[in-house]
Amino acid sequence: MQRQFGAMLQPGVNKFSLRMFGSQKAVEREQERVKSAGFWIIHPYSDFRFYWDLTMLLLMVGNLIIIPVGITFFKDENTTPWIVFNVVSDTFFLIDLVLNFRTGIVVEDNTEIILDPQRIKMKYLKSWFVVDFISSIPVDYIFLIVETRIDSEVYKTARALRIVRFTKILSLLRLLRLSRLIRYIHQWEEAGRQASLEVLGLRGEVLCDMALYGVQSWLWSGEASADMPFLVQLIAALMLSWSPGPLPD
Repeated sequence: MQRQFGAMLQPGVNKFSLRMFGSQKAVEREQERVKSAGFWIIHPYSDFRFYWDLTMLLLMVGNLIIIPVGITFFKDENTTPWIVFNVVSDTFFLIDLVLNFRTGIVVEDNTEIILDPQRIKMKYLKSWFVVDFISSIPVDYIFLIVETRIDSEVYKTARALRIVRFTKILSLLRLLRLSRLIRYIHQWEEAGRQASLEVLGLRGEVLCDMALYGVQSWLWSGEASADMPFLVQLIAALMLSWSPGPLPD
């Protein structure tokens, strides 16, 4: 079992790896590099990383659709489905954060794959760690927990509306995951996995629109639009995201 799992962390001998490394012997040398790199080092072209990245891509697309809709059109974000979705998402993103410290890094010109744990850690800390960390931490829930413990009942009731509005803003921090999504898509394209992306229909500009319509509609939706039917608000948000003009008053 352990041997099989270890093999999943290495590049397999398949069409993709043969195309990337040139020959079966080169793939086998890369497998030996992974074994000698240390415990739990994941090769970026391994089967494990492929399926994990695929899972994260789908989860990030779900986040970019559900989070803007949730914080824009629904007043009660403390329902069980919403909390479960956020907890599951945050858990996966925190796990992904940890795995990034153990995943080899492909140098931009594809001339080298870094497998040394110390170099991986330093390169990740200097590049995308801060953005990934901020987008993975449930800041809105932490803020609500702190406010609930500190405030008295009267004070808490008086500030309830302001707190809810502020947590909506904090929820937008999760949209920083868009950068991770675009980064993963770019890595797949560089690795020659465009076919998988085309099947999923994932393109950076489309995903940017998904995030944009939620942010724009949240900024636009005030007291006047709050009483509109959900479908009307959603259509208006989509029209806003696809139009270059300013937000309506």
